[in-house]
Amino acid sequence: MRRHKSKINFLSILSCCVAVALTGCGDSMTTQEQIVTPKETIVSDSTVIEDTSTAIPVTNGIREQVQVPEHYTCDISEGNITVMADADFLIPEAEGFKSYKVTPRIFNQEDYDIVSQALLDGAPLWSRDYEAMAESHGFIKAELEERIAELKEEKASGFTKYLDGKPMDYDARIAEFEELMKHAPEEPIIYDVAPVVPDSESVGGNPKGGKGYLNASATVRGEDYDIWLSNILYPHWNAAEFNIHVDSERSISPNTYFVGTIASEAILPVESITKDAIQIVAEMGYVDLVPTKGEYYQTLSFEETAKDAQAVYGAVGYGIPFERVVEGIPITYTHEEGLTLADDEDWCWPYERFILTFDEKGFTDFQWRGPCTIEKVSDDTVFLLPFFEIQNVLEEMMVKIKAEEYAETDIKVTYKINEIRLGYMRVHEKGDVSEGSLIPVWDFFGSESLRYPDDDSDYSNEGISYESQFTINAMDGTIVDRGLGY
Repeated sequence: MRRHKSKINFLSILSCCVAVALTGCGDSMTTQEQIVTPKETIVSDSTVIEDTSTAIPVTNGIREQVQVPEHYTCDISEGNITVMADADFLIPEAEGFKSYKVTPRIFNQEDYDIVSQALLDGAPLWSRDYEAMAESHGFIKAELEERIAELKEEKASGFTKYLDGKPMDYDARIAEFEELMKHAPEEPIIYDVAPVVPDSESVGGNPKGGKGYLNASATVRGEDYDIWLSNILYPHWNAAEFNIHVDSERSISPNTYFVGTIASEAILPVESITKDAIQIVAEMGYVDLVPTKGEYYQTLSFEETAKDAQAVYGAVGYGIPFERVVEGIPITYTHEEGLTLADDEDWCWPYERFILTFDEKGFTDFQWRGPCTIEKVSDDTVFLLPFFEIQNVLEEMMVKIKAEEYAETDIKVTYKINEIRLGYMRVHEKGDVSEGSLIPVWDFFGSESLRYPDDDSDYSNEGISYESQFTINAMDGTIVDRGLGY
């Protein structure tokens, strides 16, 4: 039984919100023989799909191969699970899907130089000297004064924060900061950092940094930005990361959530933001990255109170995810990050994510995670099942699998499918994150709504983009778990 993220508890707290993330990758695909191992794949007791992977390569267009209808509808229920579809199709206009091998890679100096020039104007890097500012714990006087004022305001309001299950001693905390102020400088003590990207074993341009990391700041147009680049590939985290975010309350990093609806006063200039994001990536020269539909993000944190955790909403941003396109076919972007672990697993290989985020003032955050190398295995196009066979799998299996996920609850769950996309997905063999493949999959995008016993309210993520509720291998009709990556 695999270990799932706490979807039930999360939706019981938030309405119309789903947790997020960000990255970028290359190609993947174990050979077709590795993906389609059985001669017959049993979908249910009554549904069997024959393995046709040895068929002669198809060279006509993808749409003709899969034979999709103009529109797809269904309404299926089993127990407490209902699946409803009223969906259009998004099919890539290309000759066909091919086989690709994918391997993770680290960032190189060229990656940094390209991104830095486009987002930071190539600004010089610097870092606060925390060793020299140790007596004030790295703070300057103005920062400590701000924290003291916040604590005094909280104390006067009667609100009590809890730390480790105990009420905060405001007087002690204020006294601690006042003591630090005695040693705090007026301005931060800084030193220059060379913009040198390390490999996994060397130290980069920061002489006080660790192996495999580049961590520094840059000042651009009067604002400070934090730069964090990690080239460490751990057994349990097989992805390099490159993050840039503005060092102010404008940043939506790191506790970011997708927002389905947004207050009118927070609506941002979406059209100009989208144009800016496209222009920036064009300047980078990444022609194989194409923008997808943007969406609103918002920071969300929780303050511990005497009874529970109180949600605290912060900055709002509008993010533009970019999909990597391989010979005209995108690697489909979804909100799933690939971080789910089975009970016997202690590793994960997050999907590539490449996202730019803005507010009304301009750029705020950038995330590129999981860069990859993509290598073509064959020029032959792979066989794709016609959609009516995929439809049979969906209608037979989705309610069954979802019912297993909620088997120990009395929650009524409704899935509404509003878009069906065919694209590549990076998969890997269970237990091996050193190499993967790109395979064609069908993703069924839509919402999930939960209704709890004795509660007339629905807790839903309706209106939030890129929630793939079900994924099916387009070659053999097997179910793919995007969380696990296989």
